[in-house]
Amino acid sequence: MADNAHRYVRNTVRKFVRTEKDMDLSTVSDLIKHGSSKGPYPEALAAQIWESLLLLFAFLRPSHAFQHAVQINLFSRQNERGHLIARLADATKVLRPLLNYPEFAPGNIQIVPTDQYAVWQDTLFDFQRESQHPIYFDTEGLYSERIFGCKVAALTLYDVDFSKVLIIRINRFNVQDYSLVKNEIRDLSRTRRFAVFGPEPFLEDLVPPQRVYNCQRNMLSLKNMCADIGLHIHKGQTMSNWGRTHLRRDQLQYAAMDVVALKYLHEKQIERNDEARGRFGYIDYEDWY
Repeated sequence: MADNAHRYVRNTVRKFVRTEKDMDLSTVSDLIKHGSSKGPYPEALAAQIWESLLLLFAFLRPSHAFQHAVQINLFSRQNERGHLIARLADATKVLRPLLNYPEFAPGNIQIVPTDQYAVWQDTLFDFQRESQHPIYFDTEGLYSERIFGCKVAALTLYDVDFSKVLIIRINRFNVQDYSLVKNEIRDLSRTRRFAVFGPEPFLEDLVPPQRVYNCQRNMLSLKNMCADIGLHIHKGQTMSNWGRTHLRRDQLQYAAMDVVALKYLHEKQIERNDEARGRFGYIDYEDWY
């Protein structure tokens, strides 16, 4: 199990660095802490991760304290990891938030992160009101699968009429809560369409394919498609720890902007008379559940 976590960190860091994808320092911290919590990194894997991170650090220029905290988590052979992880957590706390989208300034779109039944159930009930707009929908993943098979940490839903982004933190749910939220999504689909970016496995058996609109075109990334319409989005929180006790400001803005960006793409596709290509001819979901 520990080796799997360590290889996961190595493969993720290496992939993102090699492909020059966005990866924030806070995300690096999350990944390294995840692996460290499983025990000492094998020396060969630690060296490979460090080699990749040095390339990233040359660009991001973290503090010496941050780099050293990462290094000791990678190379320390101590079995007791708590103080090592705490040291990296302390070095991460002082990092300044990077994201400050005007869409979420006071008085604009509200971000509501929650795992409380009364909050998300009431909000989804409000979202059931018929609208000309779809529900813009996305998910964020966990580093590993839950006991009952769910690898999703959060569901993100944007309702244009309510000017609200709801982030349901299902990683904190038990099996019963998980079933409840799926039933609520199924009920929501009776009055509302959904817009997504590529197939969303979570919606399988919940939302009929004909009620799901795909904003993705030609297998392009969300970032590249947004750039094509003059919108810059930052993807540095993709591989952050979405199972954290409290999500960071950057994580909240990241998740919320992904669904707001879908609205911008959808509007441009309507303007270009390109909606027909957003219909799913079939749904090819991965076997995540």
